[in-house]
Amino acid sequence: MVYVQGSRRATAHSGRLDQGAHSLDLNGDVRLADGEQTMSAQNVHYDTLTKDVSTSGNPVIMSEPASPPPAGSTSTLPTPAATAAQKPAATATPALAATPTPKPAATATPKPK
Repeated sequence: MVYVQGSRRATAHSGRLDQGAHSLDLNGDVRLADGEQTMSAQNVHYDTLTKDVSTSGNPVIMSEPASPPPAGSTSTLPTPAATAAQKPAATATPALAATPTPKPAATATPKPK
């Protein structure tokens, strides 16, 4: 299957588009490309309205051009943080969070003359 939205192109073995829910689920050797940026995964859920992407299946491979994009151009592929769905996010344990202790206010003692 092939899906194209603007400069973004997706290919996969199979997919399901739900226009009412603005969702596209792609399965099997999924490849996303936007210009020179690419992403490969086994499964991708894509929100056609917000353009958010979540992936699953190992490995997820992302590549970007070696040089920075020309001035004025923007990337529409997600950053690695956007693929966090495949790894649980680390969370801080509230019991381990340190609460700063207020320091006593400094007082100056006048010198005798």
